[in-house]
Amino acid sequence: MCRGSAWYRDLPTRRGIEATPLVVDGVMYTTGSWSMVYSLDAGTGELLCRWHTVPGNPEDGFENAAMERAAETWTGDWWRHGLGFDGL
Repeated sequence: MCRGSAWYRDLPTRRGIEATPLVVDGVMYTTGSWSMVYSLDAGTGELLCRWHTVPGNPEDGFENAAMERAAETWTGDWWRHGLGFDGL
């Protein structure tokens, strides 16, 4: 019998989120819009970290203007490492 959720968390986005979370060792991972990934404490719902995946080499162009603007805020060879960290 399902009695509802143990906790609820608003994520820092104005866009809708529709994803199937993955829980590993007490940490819930889920994705959001604009390639954002969130990690939360599965027991409490505390937001542990958020990050966004990087689309690749900037010389190859970006999938949309928003990603192009975001890339202007990154420094170094961020695209070689595959993600942009936006930790808390």
